[in-house]
Amino acid sequence: MTTQCIVVGWFGYNNLGDELMLHSLLSHLREGDLGLTVVSGDPRQTEKIHGINSISKNWSAFERLRLAENVIFGGGQIFSDNRARTIPLWSSILRMIRLLNKGSRIMLLNQGFEAKNKVLCKMLRSTLSRTNFISVRDSVSFGFVKALDLDVPLLSGPDILFALSLDREGNQLVHTDDSSVTTIGVNLRPPFWWHDQSEAERYEHVLASSLDRVIQERNAELVFVPFRLPDKEHHSDLDFSKTIISKMKNKERAEIFVCPLDNSLFSNLMHCFRQFDLFIGTALHSLILSCKLGVPFLAFPYQKKCDIFMNDIGLANLVIKPHEMLSPDLLYKRISSALDTKNEIRSLLLSKEKTLFQDSKKAHTEPLSSLREILN
Repeated sequence: MTTQCIVVGWFGYNNLGDELMLHSLLSHLREGDLGLTVVSGDPRQTEKIHGINSISKNWSAFERLRLAENVIFGGGQIFSDNRARTIPLWSSILRMIRLLNKGSRIMLLNQGFEAKNKVLCKMLRSTLSRTNFISVRDSVSFGFVKALDLDVPLLSGPDILFALSLDREGNQLVHTDDSSVTTIGVNLRPPFWWHDQSEAERYEHVLASSLDRVIQERNAELVFVPFRLPDKEHHSDLDFSKTIISKMKNKERAEIFVCPLDNSLFSNLMHCFRQFDLFIGTALHSLILSCKLGVPFLAFPYQKKCDIFMNDIGLANLVIKPHEMLSPDLLYKRISSALDTKNEIRSLLLSKEKTLFQDSKKAHTEPLSSLREILN
């Protein structure tokens, strides 16, 4: 049987953000009988989480891609020069698909682009000219692709996770717990800007002492939510969370919530987030999920894409400043201030939800309707 639609991306690598993007994308693709298959780093995991046919990311996958009528690159920052090999790798994959299957429809959905090197920019221009449609998830990526002057339809909208219908998930938007205990969700990731071990230890000390003070003075309990789980290539949020807790005095009031990588992942994750009075996050999709669910949050600066996201949705004031991250007193005051204004932040987030939902659908999922029309 010919595979009609194959989804390609950074899936099956223990990263909840990528799985959230795939979940939202599949929720729309499943509305039509497209013969879906996902290319994954761990096909068994992908099938377990999403209930979708999945194949390994190896040379045998190219035979399936050669027969596919539609190939969708499913989002994320895969076309970025933050790592030297990323753009050449994904450009080679896309070019190979086009070489093997000149008649396929190649769509790049919910992409983030970043390239400063002129050679890589030239490579991207040549690569993207071989596609049939591109949607991007932020204003900077839109400006980047626009400047390439491609003869390819281009749309821009907030991340595809905003296009997920919460009604289908059976989730409420607003946290309604009246408990006197303040519940704070935390997602922390080792920052890439460390220059030496002493700088890393200082950052860890600031985090641990600030969170200890929040527990003591605001009667809080902490729930650490790792978004990047251990794999072969990356430092994990889980390991870093354990490091921070080990340095805290109030360890008994901090726990780690690890979502099982199965079909309960999304309901469990959303249920967890709805319990939070405040969320403090590093991973981009932990911030997007908070915003989507109307959970008051603060953002730790981590990568440029996080700052771009916060600017695009008009919430740059919720980004923790670098100098605040270097002082236990300043970081505590920032968290405490957010707790004092959590109702105002929640109202602001909820007022944005409908627009973000519609704009995301228009850019990333409504174009998928053309696939169903073609196949039907």
